[in-house]
Parts: sequence; structure tokens; C-alpha cells
Amino acid sequence: MSTTAASTHNRKIANNLVNLSSDSSALADISGSSFSAGYGPAPIMHANTTAFDPTGQCLTPFPAGTFNGEIVVCDRGTIARTAKGQNVLAGGAGGYVLANLGQGESTVADGHFLPAIHIGDTAGIALRDWLASNTETMATITPSGFNLDPENGDIMADFSSRGPQLAFNVLKPDITAPGVDIMGAEANGQAPAPEYQIISGTSMSSPHNAGAGALMAAAHPDWTPTEIKSAMMMSAVTANTFKEDGATPTDAFDLGAGRIELSAADEVGLVMSETVANFLAANPALGGDPKSLNLPSMMDSNCVGTCSWTRVVTNKTKHTGHWNVTANGSGFELEVAVSPQAKSKKHNLKLKAGESATITITAHNYSSAGGWQFGSLKLDSNGNSSPDLHMPLAVFASKASNAELFSKTVDRETAASGDILSYQLKVTNGQLDGPITVTDVVPAGSSYVAGTAMESVVSGVTTSAWAYDANSNSLSWTGELDSGGIEVALDNGGLLFGYVPLSGFFAPLPLTCNSDCDDGGYAFNVPPYTYNGQTYTQTLMSVNGTLEAGLNSGQFSSFNNQNLPDATAPNNILAPFWRDLNLNAGGNMYSGTLSAGPFSWTIYEWEAVPHFGSSNSVSMQVWIGVNGTPVEGDIHFVYGDMSSGTANGGTVGAENATGSLGKSYFYNGNGNAPVEGDEIRVSTVFGGEANLSFKVMTDCSEDLVINQANMNNASKGEVAIAVTSCQ
Repeated sequence: MSTTAASTHNRKIANNLVNLSSDSSALADISGSSFSAGYGPAPIMHANTTAFDPTGQCLTPFPAGTFNGEIVVCDRGTIARTAKGQNVLAGGAGGYVLANLGQGESTVADGHFLPAIHIGDTAGIALRDWLASNTETMATITPSGFNLDPENGDIMADFSSRGPQLAFNVLKPDITAPGVDIMGAEANGQAPAPEYQIISGTSMSSPHNAGAGALMAAAHPDWTPTEIKSAMMMSAVTANTFKEDGATPTDAFDLGAGRIELSAADEVGLVMSETVANFLAANPALGGDPKSLNLPSMMDSNCVGTCSWTRVVTNKTKHTGHWNVTANGSGFELEVAVSPQAKSKKHNLKLKAGESATITITAHNYSSAGGWQFGSLKLDSNGNSSPDLHMPLAVFASKASNAELFSKTVDRETAASGDILSYQLKVTNGQLDGPITVTDVVPAGSSYVAGTAMESVVSGVTTSAWAYDANSNSLSWTGELDSGGIEVALDNGGLLFGYVPLSGFFAPLPLTCNSDCDDGGYAFNVPPYTYNGQTYTQTLMSVNGTLEAGLNSGQFSSFNNQNLPDATAPNNILAPFWRDLNLNAGGNMYSGTLSAGPFSWTIYEWEAVPHFGSSNSVSMQVWIGVNGTPVEGDIHFVYGDMSSGTANGGTVGAENATGSLGKSYFYNGNGNAPVEGDEIRVSTVFGGEANLSFKVMTDCSEDLVINQANMNNASKGEVAIAVTSCQ
């Protein structure tokens, strides 16, 4: 059913460390999570005080007789939480405290091999300090039992996956279900307690959704999977749902349409359906638009002034039904049009059994603050026996459809009648050939200030000067600008250092190798760097030989290398050698920042990483100049041993954030394959630029002075707006 699940709490389970005392001072009770019996009073000690485990990580079983019934504290990390308890039990411990060490305040109610409790960072620091400063320390683990308050089910788990996903305009997650402290059966030998365990994770939430879908399919065997999904989403609970702090209301990026409510889903009167053909046609890689799909949610990540969606609902009851259709948004306005609508009242649906209706939702999103805003389409049952329904909506208020190419600003966020507003328009060409035309209509309630139209063109020519036309009350300009792009070219010696193995500077990436070491990767927070005129502080490094500047796509490059540029996500790609690589089969990946005198670079290395299914391997690095140094914006691909690594093809190249500009230096045999000692520089070639400006006087007859400008070319059309609020 492709239902994406986030996670909420199912219950809260708290144990208390009580009567913490020593020969000199007591420590206040500490609360944590567990699913085990109580224990104590007994001496309490940190595992790092033993000669066997000075790190305190409890990574291997302690020798028998190491402990004599003490409560042993272990620091969290590296291995399974319950395995640490099993290791101290082997040494004779009677109780166990798992203390977070940099993992925050999140704790888990595991079923442990001995009486135990899991505590967060703050409590862990306090406990370690207290143990280090005192002797004859004693403690008691006291279970407080289950807290089955219903409101726990509507608090988001801190580990739950959140939106937005920005690869395409579909809101995620879809829905949420309980995923914290889920008690269920487990195979013998897989849990400390026989046959059952308490587990947390989205992998617990997802089965709730799948099971609910199975029950819905049994109850409604004639419904399609998308109809079942829509019923579950539109009837989900959103009232009194909170983020992980238990106090801040959720938004659609936390829980999607809401927390699943199966009894309501079974009784819905309206559903939504979509065809396989439409899903295939909406594939953005084929030029489709996922935003057009008939889904029970709506999102637009680049709403310039207005954006809209069309949704179709069908009456699945056996009688004529009535629904009141409304929409509301926080920080923006929503309009709704329905067809057919009841004659008695606008925005009412009156549908016979099996009849469908089309709903058009339009967002007017001129927020001066910009950013994400949330809303909802509501379909309230009017005299029907079916439940009220809703669809979540998220829009990002943008000021330009493509700010890298065309943008517009105004010098005043607020104004009063008689104020002068100064507008600036900018066209920066990257890929456009031929004439470019810019038009700008003077906003309502404003008048053009004569003689203020000014233009400045760099690396281009004007064929029709920027000027005001009184007949159309607008300004226009036409000209041609030199095109720009991303250059990827051989530049041996430009970096000076060449290939410098990082194994002598950094340890391999500290992640356990699993299936992600084939097609996965790592996300980094790094010193600020510049790529293609933009500054970034994060990077996605894929196993398959690519970097993404920033984290916009949220996905790692797949095994299927592209000929750059390519609009298919992920974009903003730097590819020293992109092909199907497999870290599971050997090699290492490294990342770190090195400095030499005034120069600093963040370096990413793939060392002898094999091709999938082959002994051939690649060794290469990407050096990126860190902001504030003489090499700011410098990006170099440098190569170690590539002698057996290029025979089966690959991609060396780079592209911009939209996949519209870029270059492949080498692609599957076309171009020169990199060899050991090569150095390839990636640089931005900026195209021609036109700066246009003018002024208006406003009478503030409108609450918002909205000025929209359009840029058109034979292959591209863009829009940009500037908004001023009237006092």
C-alpha cells in the first residue's frame, strides 16, 4: 500500500533508581526506562573502574567473578543495549544501568537479561560524576510499572522519521501509528524474556499500518489499495497530538495525515483512487508531476504566490451523502472550488452512491516570512453516518520559481500610503540560448515613478531597453546573455598536494557495515564551503562514488550512474567516479578536514572500494576548499590507483542543484577515464547578468502590495514576486 509510517508512543514504562547513597552524599532519584524486575539495595559501580573494561563500554563478557551482585553502569554505544547487560551478567552483576553517552535523552524500555534501567545523557553525567566522587555507593532499581495513559499514543517518538522530502512534491510521512515500547511475541532465543519482548522503532509502527490495511482489505474486498490508503489517512487523528516534548502540537511533517484510527477508517464515506498508469506518468524522471496524483495530502515545495491541487473523491456509501468542504491554513489563505456542488450552499458536496466529485484547492501564499506553512482540507459529514475527513497540506512560500536564474526584491517589507517602493530584478543566465524577455506589471494601487527605470547588463546585449509602457502599465526588457555552466577539466598540479591517503589522519567512518554499505552512504555536518555560488554546511557521501552538496534530496546516489547533468534526483552532485561500488566487499571511506598553513580543505576519500561483483576497485578523493581560506570554492577530484577501476564505465562530472547545468568529463567510455595522479578541477562559469530596477508610489489601497515579474525564453519561463505589507 506504500503507506509511510512514522512512530508515536504506545505506552511509557519508567523505573526509578532510588535511595542512591554513599558514605558522604546522596544523589536524587533518577528516572529511566526498562522492562524488568527491580533489584537492590546493592552496591553500584561504573564498569570503567574494573581492570577488565577501563572504557566502561561493556563490549565483551566480563570474566566470571568480576562482580558480586553489584549494579553495574555501562556507557551506551557500539553494540546492542541488551548485549551490554548480558556481558555484565556473565561477570556476576546483579543489576545494570545503561547510561547514554552523547545520544541525548531518548531511552528505550528493553527487556534485559537482568534487572536494569536505561537513563539519558543528563542523568548519565550526574551519575558518573557522583560515582567518581564518592565511595560505598548504593542504589536500588525500583520498577514503577506500565503507564498506559491513552495520551501516550499521541506523542511522537523522537526517532520517528520526519518530512519534508524534497525529491518531489508529495507530502511525507503519510500516517503514523504506535512505535514505542511495543510488547509482542518474539522467537525463542531472540529476547531475554521467553517468547516476548518490548521493542521500539518505526519497524514497530509500520506493521500497525500494514495490519490495519489488511483488516481494511478484508472488510472492503472491492476497494483498491489506494482507496484503502485514503480511508486510513483521511480519518486519522490529528487533534491533541504532540511532538516528542509532549507539549508542542504536531505538524504534517511529524505525522502526515495523523495517527491511524482504524474504527473510523472502516466507516468513511469518501475515498480516493489512483491508477497505475497515472503513477507511472507522474514519474519526474520522465517529465511527470507527482503533485498531480490523486493523493489524500498536498504539498508544494516552491509556491510562488499561488499554487493549486486537484483531488477527486468518490462516495462509497449505499446512499446519497452530503459533505461540507472547507480549507484553512496557518499564515496563508486557501480557496476551495467543488464540482458538482450542492445548490443550497457553495462548497457543499451532494453525491449519490458511487458518484465522484472534483475539488480544487488554491493556496495564496504571499507570506513575507517565507518558509513552510501548514493547512488542511476538511470534508465534514453533513447528516451522514460517516466520520469527518481531512487531508493535510504543506506549502513553502517562495519568492521565485528559480532564484538562481531570476529573482526580484523590494526595499520595504511594510509601507504606508504615499511611500516609494524600489524594485530590483536580476537575471543570471546559466543555460538559456536566444532572446530573454522580462515583463513586470506595476502592482495594483501603485503608480510608476517616471524616469526610474534603470538597467545594467554584463556579458550580454540589450535588444529592447528596459522601459515603462503607460498603455499596459508595465515595464519590459529583451536581450541576450552569455550562457554559464559548471566546468570540469583536467588541472594537474593545481592543488599541489595530490592524492594524500587519509588513513594516517582519520579512522574509517565509525559505522557498522550492513546492507547500506552497498548502496548507502553517510551524511556530514562540515565547515562551510561554496559550490556553484551557494554556501553549504552539510554533505551526503554515497558509497557509489558521489557527493551531494547539502542534504536536499535526502537520498544517496544509486548504483545506476547518470550522464551529468540529469534532472533526476539526487542533484547537486559531485562525482569523482560514480558507478556501482560495494563497501561490503572491502575498502574504506574517510572524511575529515586538514589544514596546511592558511589553507583548509574538507576531504572525502574512497580507498580501494571494489566494484559490485568484481575485484576491480577505485581510490579517489574530493578536496573542497573551506570558506575563509585563499582556496574558497576550490573543488578538486584527485586520484590514487584507478588502474582496474574504470574498465566497466562510470561518471566523472558535476551538476547544479536542479540537474539543469553540469558536465560529464567522462561517462561510460566517452571522454578520458581518470588515472592515478590525475587532478580534475570543478569550477563555476557564471553567465551574463541583467540587473533591472524601477520605483512606484503606493496608495496602500490593498493590504499587500504584490509585484509579480515574468521572465520568458523559448525554452524556459520563470516567475518572481516581491511583497510589501501595508500598515
